[in-house]
Amino acid sequence: MDVYGTGTPVRVFDQAYIDGHFVSLHGSQVIDLVNPTDNEVIGKVTMADDIDTQNAIAAAKQAFITFSQSSKAHRMDYLQRRCAVLITKSESDIDKFQSSPADRLNTH
Repeated sequence: MDVYGTGTPVRVFDQAYIDGHFVSLHGSQVIDLVNPTDNEVIGKVTMADDIDTQNAIAAAKQAFITFSQSSKAHRMDYLQRRCAVLITKSESDIDKFQSSPADRLNTH
């Protein structure tokens, strides 16, 4: 979490998952992530640019060479494991945002 002058903690999203790793984005445009229920800024998102897009496309093309030759069972297992990791992480993040600000600061 980070704070942007308002005292309100916000999440910073400045990486993308490219070629099996989270990498810092080359793009410089940052937009607000807004809670639609109260219009409060809850995050800052760095937008990918052309270089980031080309890097992602190149990584996907390279991965496709071997991934497309793997068995259906292997691909399903891999995708299910990745999905489980992302769901667990998302649930943890949701729990943090649904707690009250006082609860978020409580470290017991």
